[in-house]
Amino acid sequence: MVSIKLEDMSSEVLNQILKNGEKFVASGSNEILPELGPIQLIGSVFKGSPHTEREAVEVAVNRLGKKHTTFSWKYEDTPSTDELLLRLKMISETVDLLLTSYVDDDTFSEGRILTTKFSEYISAPSFSIRDDIYANLSGLSILLGIKHRLGLLRDKRIAIVWVFGSQFVSPSLGHSVLSLGSKAGAQISVVAPDKFSLLSRVVRKSEKEGTVDIVSSLGDSLKGFDAIVPINWYRFEDFSYPERNTKTASEFKDWYVDEEKVTTDTLVITEPPHQMDVSISKGILQRDTNLTNAWYNLVTATLTSAMEFVTTESKAASDPVFLY
Repeated sequence: MVSIKLEDMSSEVLNQILKNGEKFVASGSNEILPELGPIQLIGSVFKGSPHTEREAVEVAVNRLGKKHTTFSWKYEDTPSTDELLLRLKMISETVDLLLTSYVDDDTFSEGRILTTKFSEYISAPSFSIRDDIYANLSGLSILLGIKHRLGLLRDKRIAIVWVFGSQFVSPSLGHSVLSLGSKAGAQISVVAPDKFSLLSRVVRKSEKEGTVDIVSSLGDSLKGFDAIVPINWYRFEDFSYPERNTKTASEFKDWYVDEEKVTTDTLVITEPPHQMDVSISKGILQRDTNLTNAWYNLVTATLTSAMEFVTTESKAASDPVFLY
């Protein structure tokens, strides 16, 4: 098994995955089929992945005319890590390509730690679409949408913006857009209150890859960006106490994106809405610059490109490739 971390791959390879994804955006994978070789049965085993990603997997597999089997991590009793990995090994031996997701709702970062061990057990080309730290599929899809509209990511200004809400999501999407966007050559700004920062280690690594700016006040800081990615993510300190996140967030009700804060040509894209009416004005959501409307098409195209990548790389390496 060959392990490839998205955060460690070269900018050239990353941009090639995005470029290939653009081939499938317009066609819906109907006209241009990916190089999947003998792949017939695709398996997925998800824990904590949003239902929208599960739906996108179904769309992508059906578009490609492949068969799909959904597996579960669940046991009657809480399994040990060894049991989980053994089950993953058995699953991977029954499919031609495997999609994984493991987000631990009880202990932040345990999902990522477990995901890094997958390559020791998987025997089929595989792609991790999400874990506690990174939302690989979603992050790539965000960047694909921006790239498809603007042509290039290099030197484009992208802001990852914390927005107000009382329902919180993982900061994994922010981490992926930051990590992959900076690697692709974009100039990334993280605009968020100090109390809702992204992981320091992800920020530090991204700063080594490209231009990263941290902004702790909203104001007019969204003017001049080519694209913004609004996300209402939780505080790490209050990971296990959602009520504390709500209390802290109440201090930042003015973190709201409306027509006064962004120019008319600024692209807006995020995951399917979480209290979108609380965080983004209806006027912006109705603009043709709101790329979130193309979410399923973008995620389907991205997933198709990622599956093509692990299949092609596995063939070249004469060994299964795990992209995570």
